[in-house]
Amino acid sequence: MIRHEIIEDPRMGRVVRLLEPMTFLLGSKTVVLPAGTTSDGFSSPRWTWWLLDPVNDERTLEPALRHDALYELHLWTRSKADRYFRDDLVRHKFPLILAYIVWIAVRLFGWRHW
Repeated sequence: MIRHEIIEDPRMGRVVRLLEPMTFLLGSKTVVLPAGTTSDGFSSPRWTWWLLDPVNDERTLEPALRHDALYELHLWTRSKADRYFRDDLVRHKFPLILAYIVWIAVRLFGWRHW
């Protein structure tokens, strides 16, 4: 589990801030999110969070951070980043049907953050 804290951001509300770097692989590319990186969870309206709490749910925290990084860095297409997020949620034991619902929400509303 990655070390993080939950803080209140004046613009984004409750967010996660990494206390140490987070490293992950995308194919053969290593991506490093530095300590201090903040994330609101995932690029979907907060009203969809009744499905999950991306800031506090251990199953979704790392997938959400990776998804935010993909949106910020534009390493893949938005569609591929969203599919990766859905599949990453399932790999972290998030229920399949809920992962698809979250994926649909991100597909519908994530364009504003792309």
